[in-house]
Amino acid sequence: MSKLSIVIPVYNTYKYIDKCLKSIMNQNIDYEIILVDDGSTDESGKLCDNYQNENIKVIHINNLGVSNARNVGILNSSGKYITFIDSDDYIDNCYKELIDIMDKGYDLVTFGISIDNEEKKLEERSIISTSSTLDLNRHDTIKNIIDIANFNCVIWNKIYRLDIIKENNIFFDKNIYVAEDSLFAVEYALKVNKSYHVNKPYYHYIIHSNSALRVKNINFIKRVETSITAYQKIEELLNFDDELKNLCLVQEAHARLGLSEHYYNFKYENYKELIKNNKKWIKENKKLIYSYASKKEKLRIKLFLFSIKLDCFIVNYRNKHRSN
Repeated sequence: MSKLSIVIPVYNTYKYIDKCLKSIMNQNIDYEIILVDDGSTDESGKLCDNYQNENIKVIHINNLGVSNARNVGILNSSGKYITFIDSDDYIDNCYKELIDIMDKGYDLVTFGISIDNEEKKLEERSIISTSSTLDLNRHDTIKNIIDIANFNCVIWNKIYRLDIIKENNIFFDKNIYVAEDSLFAVEYALKVNKSYHVNKPYYHYIIHSNSALRVKNINFIKRVETSITAYQKIEELLNFDDELKNLCLVQEAHARLGLSEHYYNFKYENYKELIKNNKKWIKENKKLIYSYASKKEKLRIKLFLFSIKLDCFIVNYRNKHRSN
């Protein structure tokens, strides 16, 4: 049994795969890599085959989306622990440190993220306190995943126990394309006794023109719409705890706001009515949202409620300069 299984879904990322894989292969741990080629139409699949060896397994499947690809990776994993990387990102030399922490009896280890473009670092996220590390119980583990201020809801900055995933049948919802990682992380965290957070930005999330959330078209918007379903499912899971449920409500408000920006920018069919409905939902839940949202998030919501046109102008300007 390998110590760590690393699942990497691959779809048309030929330019980035080498850097991703080399960032793993240079680490001094016992690992297996499961490359799941999700029906790539470029040379990504062939490049994956070139890397195949006793530590790197390559699986070619029809294109059914990243959730299905990760599920295939889980089912073909045999490590004690498991983590996920996107094939256009890379990781620092940190796995030995993180595995040593897991070996002390933790069910989950999370760590920081560096958001970069292809030229430079832009910002660090998931740095959730002034302490270098945090030892967390189940409630605080879930809180740090769903609190939007922490940006700790993503899939790739975590190491999980594979037995917990398989014994509790925790898989990615194949009908959800955005926030599917948040749903997975919360379902897993509900089975956690204790977790550990390292405030170091080990994971490098790369923003580029071909990133999945930057290619804007009708299919993109339909994928983003599924995030609302994801957050509603999480709210149901957390119905036993008002604080956790309401923190997720802030996430849903953020998703509805972002979706409305996409509606407006793309002039999506019936976009005015769709934006109106999202504003109505936020207004109906505003008291709870404002009780748990950060000052920054409240300002963004207020701007959205005041003028979607002005909100989009500011957001579009920021996004343009982040990718340059």
